[in-house]
Amino acid sequence: MSIEKSVTATARFRTVRLLVDDLREFERALAADEVSWRFGTREHLGTWSWKNVYTRSDSLDELCAAAPKGAVYQFEVQAQSGEQSFTLLLVGDDPRFVTLSYEGPGEQPSETFQNAVVPLSKAEKRGRKWHYIAAVIGPTIAFTVPLILLEEIGNVGWLKEQVGPRGDLAKATVWSLTSFFILALTTLMFWSWARLSSVTLRPIIDTSSIYERVVEQMKSVGRWAYSVPKADYMYKLIMLWSTVVAALCGFGAFVIAFFK
Repeated sequence: MSIEKSVTATARFRTVRLLVDDLREFERALAADEVSWRFGTREHLGTWSWKNVYTRSDSLDELCAAAPKGAVYQFEVQAQSGEQSFTLLLVGDDPRFVTLSYEGPGEQPSETFQNAVVPLSKAEKRGRKWHYIAAVIGPTIAFTVPLILLEEIGNVGWLKEQVGPRGDLAKATVWSLTSFFILALTTLMFWSWARLSSVTLRPIIDTSSIYERVVEQMKSVGRWAYSVPKADYMYKLIMLWSTVVAALCGFGAFVIAFFK
């Protein structure tokens, strides 16, 4: 009998924006004997039904040729180098993270594992700027624009003593609330996108595919709008938005009464 030791290691990266050049650098760092690439696409079959279609290849170039344009959110790399195995995974309930797993002999991960982490760390830094923009600039704009409208249209300002006419004040309140809802929703959508990790195998900028992508996005929005009323959690969402709207209306009434 003999005793053998093996080690496993896992590295996680958040809001990663992986490009083809990153994957090539990752492949060179592995210097593996066998590499398998796979991406998946989701297709809706009905309101609450869908299927995942996976495309696999041993060549990154062949995979790129078959990949859809734009970001891919289901991606996997399997690599084997002697007794060492590597798995790069972007999939799961929390798509914010890219996971690199390692298994090999010994008590410490090999130097290859550390080298493979480098391109992933670079991609994480690239995606972090969108994360900061969504976290700082988005909410700032969503709150600042309504306040500017209140000041410019209704002559309402925290440092002003004079308040505009009642009609102007009502118009300013309506426009500020409207702009807040639009900007807050836009910020929320951008924030959700900025937190995701993704892999881009083919650039999205291609004039021949713009029409098809717009049509598909409109169909996707339509399917989502159709399925929303059937959701069990919908009543909770309605209560939440009702509470938010009531709070904003109450705050707006307080501001008007304070400056009136």
